[in-house]
Amino acid sequence: MIKKKLELHAAWIRGEESGECADLSGANLSGANLSGANLSRANLSGADLSGADLSRADLSGANLSGANLSGATLSRANLSGADLSGANLSGADLSGA
Repeated sequence: MIKKKLELHAAWIRGEESGECADLSGANLSGANLSGANLSRANLSGADLSGADLSRADLSGANLSGANLSGATLSRANLSGADLSGANLSGADLSGA
């Protein structure tokens, strides 16, 4: 499921008609390997990303409000313009983000 959503999101970012913005709000992505994923402008509000690997991920402009990012790896992730209001970042690795 997540792989297909990422493919559709990538197509949306490229401006392809078949693409669609990823809506992963409230999704359980705990422990997921999203290293290097392009989630620019995606909706991840309220998602459970605890322990997820988001290293080198592009999260620019993403909605991460209320997301659980506790223990997540966000090293070298692009968080420019991301909405992190109310997000749980306890124990998250933000080195180089």
